[in-house]
Amino acid sequence: MDTEPTDPFGKRKIDSDTQTN
Repeated sequence: MDTEPTDPFGKRKIDSDTQTN
């Protein structure tokens, strides 16, 4: 589910998680 390139929200979530938002 996290590897869904068709979902802009999913990618953003991973990015935020890595940035420790």
